[in-house]
Amino acid sequence: MIATVASILGFSLYYIYDINSVKWRNFFMNKFFALGSAFVIASVFIVITTQTNDFVLNPLGILSAPLFLALLIYTLFFAIPFKETYIEDEQNRMAYTHGVYALCRHPGVLWLLGFTLSIFTIIPTTTTLIYVAVINTLNVLYILLQDFWTFPKTFANYQQYKTMTPFLIPNVLSIKLCLSTLQQTPGA
Repeated sequence: MIATVASILGFSLYYIYDINSVKWRNFFMNKFFALGSAFVIASVFIVITTQTNDFVLNPLGILSAPLFLALLIYTLFFAIPFKETYIEDEQNRMAYTHGVYALCRHPGVLWLLGFTLSIFTIIPTTTTLIYVAVINTLNVLYILLQDFWTFPKTFANYQQYKTMTPFLIPNVLSIKLCLSTLQQTPGA
């Protein structure tokens, strides 16, 4: 239950961060993304450490959890120009459209879902299932806010990006484009 509350607090801070980035532009609220991330990360540790008696040595979950976590971290912090994305408050920025961001517009959702489902296969409890459902629902609501409101106001090329890149489910063309542009340097 505490893990679920921590994830709700984390995503609430994400929502405020996004609204602030468009409407208020309050310098103090620019820190809400980092603070929200701290709550979300804490929620993962809480869900894992409070249920140690319920661990199941599921090879699929044990192998897939680190893979999905690595993909999530890479997507959010290394696949895009970090400073321009999370620190600088630049008007008329361009959405990054290469690598995993050619795969779909919100690949982090896929990786968080995979990671949390992997955790559920290792800790198959009702508490974990509720946590997985809540955090992923919050994440989908967050990307809906971004896709329909924040990003069109933030990125000059976002409408074009929306026409060229699937929302959430990759297709054959987006997979090929992802693979062909994966090695490009963010911001290049």
